[in-house]
Formats: sequence, structure tokens, C-alpha cells
Amino acid sequence: MKRLFTDVALGMAAGVAATAALNAWIQATQPKNSAPSTEEPSTVKAAVRGMRLLGVDAPSRRARKFGGQAVHWGYGAAWGGVVGAAASLGLPLHRWGGLPFGAGLWLLGDIWLLPKLGLEKPASAYPAKAHARYLGAHWSYGATLAALWMLRERARRQRRWPRAA
Repeated sequence: MKRLFTDVALGMAAGVAATAALNAWIQATQPKNSAPSTEEPSTVKAAVRGMRLLGVDAPSRRARKFGGQAVHWGYGAAWGGVVGAAASLGLPLHRWGGLPFGAGLWLLGDIWLLPKLGLEKPASAYPAKAHARYLGAHWSYGATLAALWMLRERARRQRRWPRAA
């Protein structure tokens, strides 16, 4: 049980690092001279829904922004925790597993779940370039997560990693 807890915690830390890689991809591929969107990001919309469930009817702009960041980073950390739990249970993320994993998260989240929840427009409302950009961002997330997990596995095999009882 201790190993499961450790693997989930390490997976969540790797998920945070992978989220930073996803953010870097999005920032690096931001079209030059693009007008800022007037629509709130889906993470902010999700945070506002959560705040309303907790009784906050009109969250401030600052609370909305903070909530959106909490949703974004928390979602990335949570998927890292899932990877850690899966590895602890004997389903390790394969070397190439990061790319299909990232693509799966993009399909599950961006293409299916966000429109289903009313947090984004349907996928058909966005140009192919936008989909390619966000697919690339999710590949970056998956590849970073897989690379960090492989480093952790290598350290464990070389007994440089503390063993959980």
C-alpha cells in the first residue's frame, strides 16, 4: 500500500511537470498577432461551476483566474497520479506510451468531454490548425510524463530509489 501511495504521489509530481511542458508547447505555438479570445477558458468555466456548487455565486475575476489554474494543474496532476497508480499495479507506461496517452487525453478531454459538458464548442467549430496545436500540446504532456516515469523506473532498478515497504 505504501508503494501505491508513493507511486501516485510521484506520478502527480510528474503530471505537474508534464503540465508545464504542455503549457510551454501552447505558449511556443501561439500564433503571432492573434487577438486574445473573449471567451473564458474551459478550465475557468469548470472552476466557476465548482465555486457555484460551493455557494459562491459571483466569483471575482481573480478567483476565476485562480480557479482556472487550479483546475488546469489539478487535472494534469491527477492524470499523472493515474499513471503512477497504474505502474504500481503492474501496468507501466511504455516508452512510446506517452504519445498515445497524450493523444488519448486530447480525444477524451478536448474533443469529447469538454463539449459534452458545455465547457467548449463542438470540435467541428475549431479549425484543424487549432486541433493540431492542442494535440501537439497533449503529446508533449504524454511524452514528458513517460520520460519522467522511465527515469524513475531506471533509478528504482539501479536501487538508487528508496524502496517502499
